[in-house]
Order: sequence, then C-alpha cells, then structure tokens
Amino acid sequence: TNGTISRANLNAVGDFVQYSATVPAGNYSVSIRLLKGQNFGIWQFSTLGANLGAPVDGYATSNSLNTVTLGTPVQYDDPGPVTFKFTVTGKTGADFDIGIEWIRLTPL
Repeated sequence: TNGTISRANLNAVGDFVQYSATVPAGNYSVSIRLLKGQNFGIWQFSTLGANLGAPVDGYATSNSLNTVTLGTPVQYDDPGPVTFKFTVTGKTGADFDIGIEWIRLTPL
C-alpha cells in the first residue's frame, strides 16, 4: 500500500466498509495494519460471512499505526474473489471511523 491509509468515515454501530481481493485456496492467518486515533471506532472483521477474532478498538489518544493478528485462521476452499468486511460495533472516542493500511493473509 506504500503507506496509504484507506479511511472510512462511518456514522453509527452497524455501518461497515468492505474490500475484496482474489485469494488462492488455502488456510490463512489474518493480520491487519490499522490507523488508531481519537476518531476511530471499534470494529469487527468478517470474511466468508463469519466474524474472525475479537472486535478491535481503533481508539488511541494520538494517531499511530498498529498491527493486529486475528486469532482465528480462515479457510478459503476455492480460489477466487473474497470479501473482507469491517463492521462498526461501538466507539471509545469521538467517532466511528475505520482506517486500514493493509490486510495480510499468511499461509499456514
């Protein structure tokens, strides 16, 4: 991503942003590089229609980049396009925004 942040300005619990990519079949660990700050909400990652890992709180007192590895691996049975969904579940700070630099799938 060359340091580019995809920022979604969301307004409420239940709002979401989606990304898609073509992925080879396989079992993967999922890591996400996110921007934290005062305007970022709490979100839940999902793919294949199922939540993966615990909700992630994007709040911090100052802006910083952080990497989280979701604890649950994901299995893609068929190669092809998949959707990565980030759904707002709450907020600690001022807003519900989500800032993502990258989503990394590491083969297991």
